[in-house]
Amino acid sequence: MTSQRYPHLDLLRATSIFYIVMIWHFDNYLPIHIFDTTPFEITTYTLLALFMYISGFLLSARNTISNFNDFLLFYQKRFIRIYPLFILALTLFYLTGMIDANVFFHAATLTSIITNDQPITLWFITCIIAYYLIFPVIIYRYSFAHCTISAAFAIIILVTISKLNSALVDKRAIVYLIPFTFGIISNRSAMVRKYTAKYSVVVPLFVAGILATCVGYNCGTESISRASSTAAIPLIILLSSKIYAQNCIITAVSYASYCMYLYHRVIFMYVVEVIPIHNPALNIFMLFVVGFISIFAISYAIQYTYDSLVDLTRKKRNVS
Repeated sequence: MTSQRYPHLDLLRATSIFYIVMIWHFDNYLPIHIFDTTPFEITTYTLLALFMYISGFLLSARNTISNFNDFLLFYQKRFIRIYPLFILALTLFYLTGMIDANVFFHAATLTSIITNDQPITLWFITCIIAYYLIFPVIIYRYSFAHCTISAAFAIIILVTISKLNSALVDKRAIVYLIPFTFGIISNRSAMVRKYTAKYSVVVPLFVAGILATCVGYNCGTESISRASSTAAIPLIILLSSKIYAQNCIITAVSYASYCMYLYHRVIFMYVVEVIPIHNPALNIFMLFVVGFISIFAISYAIQYTYDSLVDLTRKKRNVS
């Protein structure tokens, strides 16, 4: 286990969340759809896959699972880290009418992936939490074969259920498990690190592309584009590691990224109400600037306050 920071991954995580929140979802609040085109759609798939890759990579870098106590400790830490904030977001979505009670229940109990009754936007978080649940199994006494077989087994089960009843499984949960697993392997596998260094991005690019396209083919046409975008991840990682210089703003946005994704729709809902500007160009500009500042500031404050409360509770428990 290591606490090493990866500044270029902070850049990629911040870039991904900025794009999703302030470009892809920004269209929902405009009188006309500017970004609802195929290039933007493919970019969205790629950045969501990238976010999953980073999650798998960092989890693998910071956690070692070798016994039952490691399982329990991992679940305790990750549950405290993400689940309460997720439930708060679900509650806000319910109170503002974005989801109904049925969707709330299935998302809160993490069954929405297999009931395909996913909440708007927060479906991505249900996938992340589901992957976190199987992560200790994938990483247990790590070996390349064990990791790939475990992930492949999970994918086969989901694909089989999907084939039996296409309405049951959210196909996105199948597709995005690939970059998540690829992130784990990239961190842990000496073979991948060796070939990535020697042959640039060719090998991981080829492998990721083949795997993603195969799964995408079995999940439908839309999923082919969604899954195949995974193949771009090695190139993005390589380029970011070459050009990135550490920056406090990037680090802050990366730190707040989880809450920015969770709460941006609710925040945007109120920002739209307080900007009654009738000039379209000025309206878009003000929405963008005020929206981003509000989302970042509120999300950072929520994350910082929550982390402080968790740390305070942990210290009190240790003292007692």
